[in-house]
Amino acid sequence: MPNLSGHIAFWVQQEQLLDALAKNDLNAIFFERAIHHLVSEDLRSCCDKEYEKYRLQFIASGILSVLQYWHSNGRQESPEQLLHKIKCILTTPLGSLLEFVDM
Repeated sequence: MPNLSGHIAFWVQQEQLLDALAKNDLNAIFFERAIHHLVSEDLRSCCDKEYEKYRLQFIASGILSVLQYWHSNGRQESPEQLLHKIKCILTTPLGSLLEFVDM
């Protein structure tokens, strides 16, 4: 996902758009299209495209979900704090979550 801080900075500035999407129950449609755009943008340089589709879908939906959650809860953290939290989530191994997954 190129330039995470640039993506976060963009969404921080889009408060009115995020409000309008939430008020009109359009978040699901909007985020589906945003994820599709982010995933197709990053797939151009990948060699294992099937794996990468899933990986990018997972990452993009997580980032957009965190942004939506942050916005709907009153944007209490600063953009810098939000970016730090997202980076921590992305860099922390998910191994502890495997107890919830039947493998």
